[in-house]
This record gives sequence, C-alpha cells and structure tokens, in this order.
Amino acid sequence: MEPLPYKLGRASSAATGETNMHELAIVQKIVNAANKAAEENGIKSVAVLRLRLGQMAAAHPEQLRFGFATYAKGSRLENASLEIEGVKVVLKCSKCNHEFHDERFDDHDFAHELAHAPLTYIPTPCPKCRAENATVIHGRELELIGLEGE
Repeated sequence: MEPLPYKLGRASSAATGETNMHELAIVQKIVNAANKAAEENGIKSVAVLRLRLGQMAAAHPEQLRFGFATYAKGSRLENASLEIEGVKVVLKCSKCNHEFHDERFDDHDFAHELAHAPLTYIPTPCPKCRAENATVIHGRELELIGLEGE
C-alpha cells in the first residue's frame, strides 16, 4: 500500500491548549490522514491503523486511543484499532557524533510543558564529551505508518 508514511506534523509544535485539546489536535490529524490514505488505496473499512509517535508529542497513548475511537465514529475508521509505536528522544552530539537519549522526556510532565513551548528546549550536554551542541535526530515523529483493511 502506498503512500505511507504520512508525516502528520512535528510533534513539538502540535500543542493547542490543555492536555485533552492537545491529544484532540493529534487525533484529528490522524483521522484525516488515515481517511485520505484509505480512500486513495481503495480501503472501505480500516481494521488496523499504525502510528509512530515521538516523545516530544507529549501525548498519552490511552487518551489518543479514546479520542480516536470517538472521532472516527461514522467513518471508514470506526472499527479500527490504533497501534502506537513510541519513539524516544535521541540526540546526536555535533562534536563527537555520539547518539544518546534525553531522559528528561521519560517524565511526561516535562514533555508536556515543552510541547507548549518548543523554543525553550535546551538539549542536555553530551554524556561522552560534555559538549552542549547536540541536535534532535529522533523523537519528533508523528507519522501514519500503516493501514490494514478491506
């Protein structure tokens, strides 16, 4: 099935308000992209929808599933299950090329606050060389990566 993945946006800039509104904005993007992909591929009823979601989205999978079930009613996605592949925030040091996980994103509150103010993010220093010029290489994903149906 082509074309997937659909890039749904940058997770760090997806926030629109309170937690529920944040997840709702993401769910709306998911449902719109999935309906379009299903239509383009002749799928009348989607059984499984797969999503790649980076930690920078600061979205609770349970809230996404609940919002998805509600928002998909009456569409070709109504009976679909939502599978979510989580992606950790990984940084790459510009000095020594070491790749490492920013563990602060394991705290959902940190990720949520940053989702509302992405320009305030200061990457942690490289644990190998202590340089402070790392860039994010993973963790911003918000992608529809697969659909199954008939």
